[in-house]
Amino acid sequence: WILIGDFNATPDAPEIRQLLAASHPVFSTDPAWLQALSYPAIKPDRRIDYIFFSKAFELGKMEVLDNQGSTDHRPIYAELKLK
Repeated sequence: WILIGDFNATPDAPEIRQLLAASHPVFSTDPAWLQALSYPAIKPDRRIDYIFFSKAFELGKMEVLDNQGSTDHRPIYAELKLK
């Protein structure tokens, strides 16, 4: 399974902590991702957008795209490979 979206919650929120415990979140698998903030788009100062996935997938490439016009969030991108 893959779960992606704007959860309007920071990593320390109870609902996010539950998802962290039950999945492989993209942002916690790489030290560079810890600094990847996506909201607001103009000067991001927090992470409220997430990609969670099950153990059936392996993470490839990931990034926060520098797109400041299409939405109030910067898009997050990940390539997942089915194991």
